Amino acid sequence: MEEMYSSWRNASGEPTHYMLDATNGYITLYPNPDDHYTLRMTVYRYPIAKLIASGLSGQSPEVDEKYYDMIVDGVCGMAYMKRGENTFNTQSAMIFMGLFQKAISNIKIKNAMYRGGKNIAAPSRGFM
Repeated sequence: MEEMYSSWRNASGEPTHYMLDATNGYITLYPNPDDHYTLRMTVYRYPIAKLIASGLSGQSPEVDEKYYDMIVDGVCGMAYMKRGENTFNTQSAMIFMGLFQKAISNIKIKNAMYRGGKNIAAPSRGFM
């Protein structure tokens, strides 16, 4: 930032850029906000509790239940691609991976429809 915008610390307005300092847990916005704005971020993290293979019966993934079937389809598709005489089956792998990819595609479409994005307008909620 110093090289591109030497006076970046003094600028104010609607933020268009950000810098992360993950080590110390800070987010720096540029330009400095001059009003209240909404910041949308996606956070990726490791699960809070690991799933342990020896005790799976009492565990569940840290994912909303509505995605369980989709996850199972993806896992089955990957399992059928594993080399071995009892597992490898390209036809079954293609079927399950197709179901998984379709579900992912549907999630992306719904996100674009309901949240909008840089190039896609969100629903107007009836206002024009």
